Amino acid sequence: MTSEHIDSYYTRTANPAPVRPSLDGEIETDVCIVGGGLAGISTALSLVERGKSVAVLEARRVGWGASGRNGGFVGAGFAAGIDSVIKRAGLEQARRLYAFTREAVERIQERIRRYAIACEPIHSGMLRA
Repeated sequence: MTSEHIDSYYTRTANPAPVRPSLDGEIETDVCIVGGGLAGISTALSLVERGKSVAVLEARRVGWGASGRNGGFVGAGFAAGIDSVIKRAGLEQARRLYAFTREAVERIQERIRRYAIACEPIHSGMLRA
């Protein structure tokens, strides 16, 4: 198993990331997260922001899998479309769920600012055709 990322546009244009050491020995932590993709790293950051000690275990490199191979698009809403959500959850619950997705976009934008994440976010919206 290699520790490097696959060759892709994203790895060729990404900012350099430090090689992180393998876990050697025992540690004690509040939470252990298995997987260093977008979901795992976001969860770890949320827990650290709440004062928890966190260890992230990743077999390869952070962002090695699908999270490191997408375009990094962040937008409110659902892949299935709001009509599908309304059909399954009802109008009021769908509105609340959609509001959560808008909050998530705002949280990501705020974290980019707070942690001075070296990226080039584009805030121009989305068009679903």
